[in-house]
Amino acid sequence: MKGKFLVEAWNAFFFAEKSPTPIALFRIVYGVLVSATLLLLRPDWLAWFGSHAWLSLPTMHQLEPGPRLDLFAVIPQNDTLIAALFWIFLVSAILLTIGFLTRFNTVLYFFASTQSSKEICISIMAETLSCGSPASS
Repeated sequence: MKGKFLVEAWNAFFFAEKSPTPIALFRIVYGVLVSATLLLLRPDWLAWFGSHAWLSLPTMHQLEPGPRLDLFAVIPQNDTLIAALFWIFLVSAILLTIGFLTRFNTVLYFFASTQSSKEICISIMAETLSCGSPASS
């Protein structure tokens, strides 16, 4: 009886007819927020992620050793390529907002957001630590 109940609950949750409006609205709001975040990062994109960024790639690896998902570690450190990645991520966010290739663009933005949030947080943390250390006085 319990197994049958679980199967029915599973089927009711995943396969019952429901309105797609809430998830569509969520996707649109999410895409707009993602696009806005990228547009706010645009003026300083190369300062955060460029070949001469505030925090260099070797320093980043010293602060956070070990394996991780890092797109900027595998691509050539070329400002033109890094700037092109910004536009790829922005187009992906806009396509996510309008609902074109939503799954692909969600995964693509996942890679963009893991890179940007990690590098910005570590840069801010490193700046805070170096500014507040006795050696910098």
